[in-house]
Amino acid sequence: MHPNIIMTTDNTSSSGEITSSFESISDVFTTYAEIPSQGFNRLFKAQRYGKWFVLKGLKPEYQGKAIYNELLTKEFELGVQLDHPNITRIFSKESCDPVAGPCVVMEYVDGCTLKEFLKRNPSGSVRMKIAKEILAAMAYYHSKQIIHRDLKPDNILITNNGHNVKIIDFGLADSDWHGILKQPAGSDKYAAPEQVASNVPLDCRADIYAFGVILQQLFPHGYGGIVRKCTQPDRERRFGNAEEVLQRLKRRKSLFPAIFIPVLLCVAAAAWLLWSQTQNLPTESIEQPETDVVPAEDTPSDIVAEPIEVQVNPASKEEVVHKEISPKEADKTSDDYIYRQIPAELRKSIEQSVDTLFRRFWNWNRAAESRGMSPIDKLAEYTNSDFFKNNYDIRERHREAVVSDLIRRYPQCEPAREQIVTYYNSLFVKRMVAVNNVVYEWQKAAR
Repeated sequence: MHPNIIMTTDNTSSSGEITSSFESISDVFTTYAEIPSQGFNRLFKAQRYGKWFVLKGLKPEYQGKAIYNELLTKEFELGVQLDHPNITRIFSKESCDPVAGPCVVMEYVDGCTLKEFLKRNPSGSVRMKIAKEILAAMAYYHSKQIIHRDLKPDNILITNNGHNVKIIDFGLADSDWHGILKQPAGSDKYAAPEQVASNVPLDCRADIYAFGVILQQLFPHGYGGIVRKCTQPDRERRFGNAEEVLQRLKRRKSLFPAIFIPVLLCVAAAAWLLWSQTQNLPTESIEQPETDVVPAEDTPSDIVAEPIEVQVNPASKEEVVHKEISPKEADKTSDDYIYRQIPAELRKSIEQSVDTLFRRFWNWNRAAESRGMSPIDKLAEYTNSDFFKNNYDIRERHREAVVSDLIRRYPQCEPAREQIVTYYNSLFVKRMVAVNNVVYEWQKAAR
């Protein structure tokens, strides 16, 4: 028998002798292995008391700088009070480890980052599990008056065993009771607009903005309405807390199989009847609806291609009739269905209408660059513009004009109005993400 195997007798009240490696358990850290890391932190995997831990310290060139030591201390003070299954535990702070130096002792997680995990193309159910666990962790640390401020896929670990979420890196986190290290912080693309502004007190809605961006990466073709509300530039228009987002996710998921699929089948039947009655309709041109946000005449016009007149035959069976949904296809996200419910030429018309709306921003940006405007000036002018302040209202008015125009011209598409609205919204979010990426570049340059 191998000397390291633990054996028990038939009597459950006694056990065999524990030998060999169990006698060499150390109360100091041993078996160090450095973990590759970026930034000013240095990570080690080390063993103590027969368990693996992660030691988070500072790289040698940063150890003598007070601000980085304060950041490490602040992370410990915030993290040590958090005890949640979806947040990496922080156990203690070592003042002078022989290898890591001053460091925080953290839970070791056997897994990979969410960014790496998504490359494996996990199933929809696993993606939903991850989204819910992120929100559960957010709701917990928000209840402690803590804001993460750097929530992103690189700071979310997924365990190999069970695909459980572990949020890490509270190095840029903040709380109500800390009066230091309040300067703007975060990562481009995930940081809410208010995070880069000085003297603006943050609340949990900054993390909700970041979650919206993460949710879009988890479900590229689904939950567009939730993503849009999470990532509103004006935080007053976002969800108020993580629990609200979680409830919306649960409600959307529960309603989909019970309501959405039967509705689609009804829409398909109605479309078939309409087609049979309108198959002799002539081919018509879908014109772009007028909007109050067309570009000024003195701005460049070559940023976005000019709208193309679209020819569409609403009587085409191939384009208008909804396809039957197979059980295998029923596993896909709702936006996949919506995409297929709208005729290709109508989708093209909606895309051109949305591009027309956003051309105002791109033409203004090109004109600003030609005038040599600095990033900080562009940022100031943009955040004071009607496009930024009233983005939500502009979208609502424009969407209503586009959808109403299409339905007026092609009444047989009325049963698919909800799908057309959702498709418009998904396009709007994608265009808005492109705008936000440009704005983040200005913010980065202005720091």
